Amino acid sequence: MIIENMKDKSWQELLRASLGPQGYKPVMRRSIQTVVIYEAVRCCKPELPSLKPFQRKIAVHDMTKALADTLDFLTVEQKSQILWRTNASQEIMNENNLWFRRKVLVRELERINDTMKVYLEKTETQEEAMEEYLREQFQEATKQQTSPPPNWQYNHNHLLLSYRLYYLNGQLNPNFPD
Repeated sequence: MIIENMKDKSWQELLRASLGPQGYKPVMRRSIQTVVIYEAVRCCKPELPSLKPFQRKIAVHDMTKALADTLDFLTVEQKSQILWRTNASQEIMNENNLWFRRKVLVRELERINDTMKVYLEKTETQEEAMEEYLREQFQEATKQQTSPPPNWQYNHNHLLLSYRLYYLNGQLNPNFPD
């Protein structure tokens, strides 16, 4: 999904637009969690080097909670679910869980970006590259030679929503609002 005039929009508006016309569905919880964690890290990044390790974890955790509360397209209950560790446990993530997820998601987004560069060379736009990547992921996972159904990506790769928002043509999106 191409979003025009990114600089004129908040990250919350961009996130909402990236969900498409159907809006939020419960299957998107982990994908939105990933975006909120990534945005919290972006917000805290300038201050993190001056903090002690335990303070960094608390800062990112608190920022993640605060940012989740700003998602006005979610109900109060859905906002609290964004911070669940897992759907099964329904336990709210603590600072250590969140810090570990942060480390993994940054590493995995770079891995996806490296993979996407191959698709970007074969296609004309990032959106076409994403669709080709999703189709191949679906076919590999299901052994079916069809396109993935709607919302398949949210169940099978929660990082793709973050990639769509924060990366453009193989690099961090310079047009993403500060």
